[in-house]
Amino acid sequence: MKSRMKFPDIYSRLWPRKKLEDIRNRKTDYMIRAALIAGTALIDAAVFLAMVLPDLAPMPSVTSGLVFMIPVGTGLLLGLLLTAESYKIRAISGLYAIILSCTIVFLTLYWPILSGVASDFGFYILWSMKWIMIAAIIITPTTLMGVLIGGSTAEY
Repeated sequence: MKSRMKFPDIYSRLWPRKKLEDIRNRKTDYMIRAALIAGTALIDAAVFLAMVLPDLAPMPSVTSGLVFMIPVGTGLLLGLLLTAESYKIRAISGLYAIILSCTIVFLTLYWPILSGVASDFGFYILWSMKWIMIAAIIITPTTLMGVLIGGSTAEY
């Protein structure tokens, strides 16, 4: 019997199966982390905007205490769900959530100016800028504190 000569498989040398699985696992990890960050940012921004614009809010009433507690809770949940990551990754994920949340608040409040609907720019810019700064001041420390407390709680 003649034996077949095997040709070397170029792809198995360049991309071993373990490397392909690592790449797939990394991509799914990034997608899960991005979904958690987006969910945290959307919840924080929605609660803050419900306080700023109560007539348009789907919730009946949002108190100022809820605006302080929801970012802590969502940050805590984000920190608990990212237990496999280091503190640096958790903090960076929290910062991404804060940036995305403040961007959502900015775009929502500035939408009349961006679309050209607002008639009095001076008053509206001052009013919206005040609420954007308050959103950044409230959401930043509370979310970051929640992420770090949630991560340290999950480890112990």
